[in-house]
Amino acid sequence: MSQIERVNNFGEVVPGVYRSRSPDLYILPSNLMDVKTIIKLVDTPYYRAECEYVEANSITVYLFPIKTNKVYEADNASNKDANLVMEKLLDVKNHPILIHCNKGKHRTGCIIGCLRRLQGWDLVDIIQEYRLYAGHKARPLDEEFIKNYEPGEMKQIALDVNVAAWGR
Repeated sequence: MSQIERVNNFGEVVPGVYRSRSPDLYILPSNLMDVKTIIKLVDTPYYRAECEYVEANSITVYLFPIKTNKVYEADNASNKDANLVMEKLLDVKNHPILIHCNKGKHRTGCIIGCLRRLQGWDLVDIIQEYRLYAGHKARPLDEEFIKNYEPGEMKQIALDVNVAAWGR
């Protein structure tokens, strides 16, 4: 990863699907200029410039404020939360799409981990990718969430859109 990519936790997950921390427009990679949809995993409001950019470029923003997995609590991130996000993520009409949380590590990492599960990735590789972005702040409860993710009805949708072939 380049310096800007490390700072922003930016990455291309598969062609047309990107991940990052909360976007700063002045340092977004130029290949994100065609994003149609943003999935925002935190309730933190955008700065004025980001709001203006989103509006001027007719970008659809879906807000799914997901709880963190810092300590075990009954209202931590759930399969239901992940599947609400997956519903939008698996709909290719929303692509190119950017998924982000505040730092691009934990919530985003969990969602990308769920996507990788739907793609049929090996769990060891999924956790390795999660740790690449989370760094020394990787959370055991995030990894547990990824391991225990049950896609339910999303499994059929993933098959219908051939998500396993995305990026291959």
